[in-house]
Amino acid sequence: MANCGLCSKKLTIFNTGLGGKLENGEKLCIACYNKMSKKNSSQQTNEINKIEYLFELKGWNGQLYVTENYIAIERKGAISFITQGGIKGRKEIPISSITAIQIKKAGALAGYIQFSVIGGIEDKGGLFDAAMDENSISFYEENNHLANEIKNFLQDKISKNGEKHVVNNISSADEILKFKQLLDTGIISAEEFEAKKKQLLGL
Repeated sequence: MANCGLCSKKLTIFNTGLGGKLENGEKLCIACYNKMSKKNSSQQTNEINKIEYLFELKGWNGQLYVTENYIAIERKGAISFITQGGIKGRKEIPISSITAIQIKKAGALAGYIQFSVIGGIEDKGGLFDAAMDENSISFYEENNHLANEIKNFLQDKISKNGEKHVVNNISSADEILKFKQLLDTGIISAEEFEAKKKQLLGL
């Protein structure tokens, strides 16, 4: 095998993991890859640290941050590197895009919180698959309460967003019904009714 492109340490299957590379193609050991990742993300981290989070959950395969409008899943460190196939960085998901939240409490084994998103395909095979899923965080028993709080907060936000859509649809339907009654009584023309209907339906 080759040597690390930075520290010149002999590369083995034990210290290359899924492998990082320099721009010139030279391979890196895990230690040098982590150092490079930290340097490259320091500016991003400084910006991120200015954000106030409602919840922060540190899992063993990443961190979960919750704001009023989105969640952020951040991957860094060796375990994240291994479980996520070398994916590092930060993924932000608008709360309005979350369709479901699954939680498995930690006990003898780690637990996880997993987010289903519009158009997403989440893994459904339990803890091992959840650890590999890009939209989930695995955690230990001391974080059971926090994970449950996060789930309750997000489900409340999702249901309130759903209620707003239902209220808007009902009021649009009520308005169309009123205009239909005006059409039936001859107060407005068919053209005026159709124009108002298209406006209310957003067509």
